[in-house]
Amino acid sequence: MVIEISGKKKPLPQVRLDDLIGLEPIKKELRKIEAILWLNQHRRSDELGELRLQSFHFCFRGNPGTGKTTVARLIGDIFRRYGILRVGDVVEVDRARLLGSTPGETEIKTSRAIRSALDGVLFVDEAFTLLGSGESSDPGMRALEVIIKSMEDYRDVLIVIFAGYPSEMDALFEAAPGLGSRVPFHLDFPDYSPAELLDIMLFMAASEELELSDEAAGKFLRIMGERVGQPDFSNAREVRNVLDQAKGELSRRLQTRRKVSRWDMKVITALDLGRGDPELLSSLETARKEMFRAPLDPGPRSAFASLCATAGMWSDAVSALEAVEKGLTPEYRALLGRGLYILGDREKSWEVFSAMGEPTAGSYYRGLSALWAGDLSTASAMLGQASSDDPGSPDVLLALAAVKFFAGAFREAADSFLAGMFSSGGKLPPAALRDLPWEKLPWPGSARPLRDALFFAYGHPDRSKLLFTEALIATGTKEALDPAGEIVMDSIDRIPDEPLAHRLMSVIHEASGRTLEAVASLDVALELEPRNTGDWRRLALLLEQVGEKERAEGIFRDILEEDPTGEAGIRLAMAADDKGDQEEAEVLYRKAWEAGLRGEERSLCARRLGSLSAASGRFDEALGFLAEAGGPAGDPRAAFWHARSLIEDERWQEAENLLVTPYNDPDLESPRVFWLGRLFLARKDLFSARNIKWDDLSNPFMRLVKGVVEAFSGDDRAAETLSDLPAPGMGGDAKAMLCSARVAMKDWESAKRFGRMALEDGKGPCLWERQTRRPLEEAGYMTAIAEAHLGDWAAARDGFRRSASCLRHPGPVFSLGVSLVALGKIDEARVILTQLKPASAVLATRLEELIAQNVGIRKMLADPVDPVLLDLYASL
Repeated sequence: MVIEISGKKKPLPQVRLDDLIGLEPIKKELRKIEAILWLNQHRRSDELGELRLQSFHFCFRGNPGTGKTTVARLIGDIFRRYGILRVGDVVEVDRARLLGSTPGETEIKTSRAIRSALDGVLFVDEAFTLLGSGESSDPGMRALEVIIKSMEDYRDVLIVIFAGYPSEMDALFEAAPGLGSRVPFHLDFPDYSPAELLDIMLFMAASEELELSDEAAGKFLRIMGERVGQPDFSNAREVRNVLDQAKGELSRRLQTRRKVSRWDMKVITALDLGRGDPELLSSLETARKEMFRAPLDPGPRSAFASLCATAGMWSDAVSALEAVEKGLTPEYRALLGRGLYILGDREKSWEVFSAMGEPTAGSYYRGLSALWAGDLSTASAMLGQASSDDPGSPDVLLALAAVKFFAGAFREAADSFLAGMFSSGGKLPPAALRDLPWEKLPWPGSARPLRDALFFAYGHPDRSKLLFTEALIATGTKEALDPAGEIVMDSIDRIPDEPLAHRLMSVIHEASGRTLEAVASLDVALELEPRNTGDWRRLALLLEQVGEKERAEGIFRDILEEDPTGEAGIRLAMAADDKGDQEEAEVLYRKAWEAGLRGEERSLCARRLGSLSAASGRFDEALGFLAEAGGPAGDPRAAFWHARSLIEDERWQEAENLLVTPYNDPDLESPRVFWLGRLFLARKDLFSARNIKWDDLSNPFMRLVKGVVEAFSGDDRAAETLSDLPAPGMGGDAKAMLCSARVAMKDWESAKRFGRMALEDGKGPCLWERQTRRPLEEAGYMTAIAEAHLGDWAAARDGFRRSASCLRHPGPVFSLGVSLVALGKIDEARVILTQLKPASAVLATRLEELIAQNVGIRKMLADPVDPVLLDLYASL
């Protein structure tokens, strides 16, 4: 709820129209305006012309404190959401802020204020004061002229709101020619009713963690009843003044106390709201003195406590009774238990009530205390007794309904609830029913609607019944469906055009297995409230269940942009997936993801986005999505592409766990086997690689990995297996594998040729080839080894130098040193030796020996450098 508060305002959180207290005529007008904006937005999307309006300027007529500033903020937000204003902020001005003290300054200040409000709202408070003397020379009239001109000049990026008292605003529009024709919307803000003012008071108090006692709420309602309609009455501003005065009285009263409880600090009592009843105050003072004369006598203490209870001074009542608890009569023991309950000490309250021998005394609060203690049978018995003692009490009947609901006796709960609601009359909802142990309710989803149903049972029967129905449905039990259905059908008979009633009836039909009836009820709800995205989403889901998938898909497309749950997006994405339209599916999955999916649907979306991202070569993004998914969950595509992404990230061991088990997907079985073979090769586990069953050798990639395994195993069949490769469509990674196989087979010419092809070719398909540069860099290294074997040490040296730079491995550094020795570049080889020593002592020793054999006189005796030295380090 949002209300207008005088003084400087902090930025308010975004509010909805329905959050406003009262103001029903204003809400109705704003809904009409919002409907125009909504229609224009849809006409633009369908390439139709907009419905043209003269402008969107407003006149607000109303007394102070009726919510005009709050509604101005709401208008700014509405026009921002529909793209009319980019910002939607409200700039508040009045005569003092617009007028200057020197000639021309008024025009400058007014223009500056208008510029600051562009793409937002200029709110001119007490606009009638701009009339001033009414003469054209009055500076206020000059300011008004600037505003009127700007309303036309900036009509597409500025909304101006003139606000003030009704009669004065009429005078302003009569005196300012041209103003009336530029302001098409005139909204009259009614004064709040006493009940609405109480809602505002409760809201303001709650914002400061304060509450009103039942007695204080009743007194406030009486005060407002007397004040409404008075000439100086200021609506919500007066409520703020009353609250501020009450806070002062509360502080003054508590300052004289020796001990102050939490309840004292947060509850405003009737004594804090203006002058108290003189007779009651006098009686309290007399009773206090009598109590002091005989401090251990239960009689005077009980009398004082009784008066305190009447005044709502529960801390005083409890303090008076606790000192003589053992000597109290059952009536005053019950009063002590009640006081402890109200103060929030539910455990001690239950102790007091449990120790009482008399079962009937204080049965209402005794029943509530038992509910907090979890003793539902005692709670039911005590509240039943209270109902017998006071059959027409709505407080007792509604409390009994709550206890029956806690116990799962839904039929009895409904009967008691309806009886309490119908007998509530004009009573105010008691604080005791607002504060029940909702966290102990076995059905957490029922807590909020049940709490609200008890609150609105006082004065709002139709709303209350639907909330109670919602609470019954939220239990998810079959036993609750019958009473829920009866209540909602009664509501439909009374208010057949209430969409919530038909919506709840649809839920009841669905829970009872009557899907077609659920569709029919939801169709009615949408006929009455056609812009309810949640209902459209539910209708589409129900239509899927009855086989109307085409209509369901159409609905999901209609609500795709408006659905805040992302469910429409994921349903459409799954449909596109089933049709094989991967591009469309990915777009829709992303829309669903951005909407903020929850639960299993979020995991499903993450798995699919991970798979689609990996299939497109975006492996880092894929790993992020798949980590969010929390595992493949039986989805072979997610398992494969997760393994594929891990391989791209050199996380072979993690990938193995996802590849060892065959998939129940024939399209992915060959790729799984292929990558499992590559994984074993990367681990140099030739035993496991040779034991793989290669089924689909018509696939060139399967022949490729089988041939590489054979080559590394020394199997003579490798040449035949690899004879017709590379196949068309193979990229650099596949040719790098061919290069490594030819190196293992010591086919140096072929190794050199395939290595250079790998370096020159682009990336191959993600399904079969790694996309990282690492395999190509390794191919460059093996090409250099092949060149060394072919006697081209200079080319080999250049290749080793590139490999040493990019592979960050001691093998290429060692090979570079060897090639330099072969070329007689001993000094350069020694430099390489110094770089090699920190990386590999073994290779450094071997290079040092080679250098020693090729310097001085030994060089004349040394054999040419044998490239076989390089072969041990050909595989990285």
